[in-house]
Amino acid sequence: MIRSVVLSISGCNSLSDQLRMNRWLLEMLPHSWSTLSDAPVTSPPAGALSGGALIHSYNDSIAALVSGTGGTMEGVVLIAGTGMIAKGFSAGGANEWTGGGNGALIDGGSGWALGIAVCRAAFQAHDGMGPPTPLLQATLNFLNVQRPEQIVDWSDSSHEYKR
Repeated sequence: MIRSVVLSISGCNSLSDQLRMNRWLLEMLPHSWSTLSDAPVTSPPAGALSGGALIHSYNDSIAALVSGTGGTMEGVVLIAGTGMIAKGFSAGGANEWTGGGNGALIDGGSGWALGIAVCRAAFQAHDGMGPPTPLLQATLNFLNVQRPEQIVDWSDSSHEYKR
């Protein structure tokens, strides 16, 4: 018997995000399932509702922290992918701190932001608008291209370069 379904997904940062994800899951799951509408954002409710399974939606940092700490809500987790989030808990989840989690275009530690920063620094050096940096040559080497203009071509999805 399934007692609970947990969706741990980036961008699920608030109670309204959780409720939207829970509604989405309910549309896909059998009708006898139920959801706990006032579930806290950071800690799963204890026990199951009678008559159905619980549905929980949380930010992916929760699953990363719990899986890395053996199930406790205490510690710090940092996820740096396309976006980024840093989340910390103390006192078994009673105290919470969050940095980031605002999306790839906003968060400074995201893979997207770091890639753009490298490209900007490389092109500013190339154009004489910034200090010299080994990032230009490193980027050319990594992409296996000869000229900075080819970096722009590479970023266009219609072009493929092999590393």
